[in-house]
Amino acid sequence: MTIGAKIKKLRNIKSKTLKELAEKTGLSTSFLSRLENDKAEATLNDLRKLADELDVSVISLLPDEFEEDIRLVRRKERHTILQPSSNENCEPCVLEFLLWGSKINLEPTLMTIPPGSDSGGVAIHAGEEFLFVLEGELKVYCGEKSFDLKEGDTLGFPAQYPHRWENITGQNSRIIVASSLPTF
Repeated sequence: MTIGAKIKKLRNIKSKTLKELAEKTGLSTSFLSRLENDKAEATLNDLRKLADELDVSVISLLPDEFEEDIRLVRRKERHTILQPSSNENCEPCVLEFLLWGSKINLEPTLMTIPPGSDSGGVAIHAGEEFLFVLEGELKVYCGEKSFDLKEGDTLGFPAQYPHRWENITGQNSRIIVASSLPTF
């Protein structure tokens, strides 16, 4: 089932019209219609608004093809979502979900963060979080501390600490983020 089909199914289960969902999320009716019919793609912010209104997690909107405990995700099968930066002059971050599903308690994500881009706000959630820098550099704020991470560096922390990040360099940064509980 596609993201659009899941949204439509959940909307119908909740007995909401497209217009009602549009009003509650601030997304246009035409965009929601195109999304439900797989003719548009949603950003992470769009999916968060929809998930909140439909009372589900963002990750539950992704297709869950896994019925087995052991999963293989080929590169071409990854789900990709754009996360807008709070800096409107920057390209959005690209989030590639490496593994997902209802039977998993780990959320590994490959993120490509353009120069000057940031997380768009502070996150606080249950579980643990870990970041590994594959390429570039990243400034991470966690609790009262900040960390300048470089290629090959790893940072781990309890995710209930307020945390955010930004790429303050002139090149893309690529990181792997893994959360012990689905956060999206």
